[in-house]
Amino acid sequence: LESVTSSVQSMQIKNRIEQNNADIEIAKKQLQTLLNTQDNISIADSLLVQRRPVLPDSSSVAQSPLIQYLQQELKVNEQQTKVEKNRMLPDIILGYSSQTYKGLQNINGANREFTGSDRFSFYQLGLAIPIFPGGYRSKINAAKINENIAQSQIALTKTTQQGELQRLVQQYNKLQNTLTYYQKQALPQAELIIDNSNKGFKSGDISYIQHLQNLTLAINIQSEYLDNLYRYNQSVISIETLLGTK
Repeated sequence: LESVTSSVQSMQIKNRIEQNNADIEIAKKQLQTLLNTQDNISIADSLLVQRRPVLPDSSSVAQSPLIQYLQQELKVNEQQTKVEKNRMLPDIILGYSSQTYKGLQNINGANREFTGSDRFSFYQLGLAIPIFPGGYRSKINAAKINENIAQSQIALTKTTQQGELQRLVQQYNKLQNTLTYYQKQALPQAELIIDNSNKGFKSGDISYIQHLQNLTLAINIQSEYLDNLYRYNQSVISIETLLGTK
């Protein structure tokens, strides 16, 4: 029974290792596609470490990349409104022209020969006033509507992102408390279970099946810690992504 049990456990572990290696290769291919490169991707960190974020304050959402982008869009719409308004203003026209003439020219009954060095210049001054301003007013109203839409979009996005940020921070705090529990209580207990079980099995105080159960319990605790650490880091990354920080 001990031989069969250990063989089954060994095959299960080997299968999980193969699955993990396959998942790593899939993630590398996805990263290559994201980076648009055929270079081999290597993992810099071999250990999953706990990230240390800088928790945001109430004004952090206003500095998020999405809000800044929408504010730039608002400025564009505001400038477009000004452009449409300026088109209704009178337009001053100034012009200057200079040309030459070669050959004979009869001026007041007298022939006069001109060469290329003779230049004839004139100026032009005018004032253009819109006669039908209705079309301009329509464009101004349309530009103003786009401006109001951009302002509403900023307000809506701020509210949405503020709510999302609060959710992410609450999730972060929950996972932080969970990691603290594992680090201070569960993981030391798991190490103690492994140490005592190894000693008991070597001394013959416990059977192989009981030893296997003890190790399975301890490994499950360690595995759950890593799962929670992964989710914790993902929550930190989500906060950093929303705020555009590192």
